[in-house]
Parts: sequence; structure tokens; C-alpha cells
Amino acid sequence: MQQRFRPLGLSLAILATFLMFGFLPLVPALFIVLLRLQGRTLEPVYPTFWLPPILGVIVIILCVFAWAGRPPRVRLTFLIALLFSALVNGYGALRPDQLKLVSELSGGSLDSVFRGLTLCLLPMQILVFVYTVWYINRAPARAFFDG
Repeated sequence: MQQRFRPLGLSLAILATFLMFGFLPLVPALFIVLLRLQGRTLEPVYPTFWLPPILGVIVIILCVFAWAGRPPRVRLTFLIALLFSALVNGYGALRPDQLKLVSELSGGSLDSVFRGLTLCLLPMQILVFVYTVWYINRAPARAFFDG
């Protein structure tokens, strides 16, 4: 069996996608888990709070498959999951009230910090999305996935 080489640009695209669309959406959910382990009870205000972490787990799993390059259809599946994750994260950045934990925790300077952080991450997520879609559709990446 001939060894396949992953292009550097594809490696960067997969790692950036892992960070921006896989790990980052898990942070609020991990925050809730850590607070529950300390004995505090927190519940999200809206059920849509759990959508970004669920998509984040799916993106992480698909990043592992994309890193390996197998199965061959992982390229298309990876792009579809990236699109859905980008849409959900973009909606969450534009509507941060959907991501509040509980109404008692909202307000104050912490909300303004999270709002500013979310607005700063949005351009980075757009750049990572555009770069990943562009690079995965280039010939070296297609050749890697097609084997």
C-alpha cells in the first residue's frame, strides 16, 4: 500500500476547524459541567444552547476522520458539518441571548466581555470557514481524500 501525504494547507485547515468549530463551542458546556461538579445547578435558558456543543462534538469526530483521509466521502461530510456549525455559531454570535445560562447570571460586565469576545471570534470563524472550504476543494486535498 502506497503511503499518502497530507498537504500542509489541509493540516492547517483541519486543525483550525477543530479549534474554531469543534473545541470552542464545547467551552460553555464544559463550564456547566464544571459548575455542576462543584454542586451548583445551572440550566440554559433556551434549548438551543446545546446545539453548538453537539455540532462541536460532530465536527471533532469528523476532524479525526478527515485527518486520516478515510473514508473517501469524509470530505463532503466534513464540509456539510462545517457549514452547519458555521451557521449555528454565526447565529449564536449575532444573537447571544440564545446562549445565556440562566437569567440570574446575565447582566454586568461579564456579559459585555462575552459579547465582545463573541464578536471578535466571528471574523476568525468566517476566515477559517472560507479557508477550509477553499483548501479542501483544491486538487492536492482532493487527491489526499480520493486516495
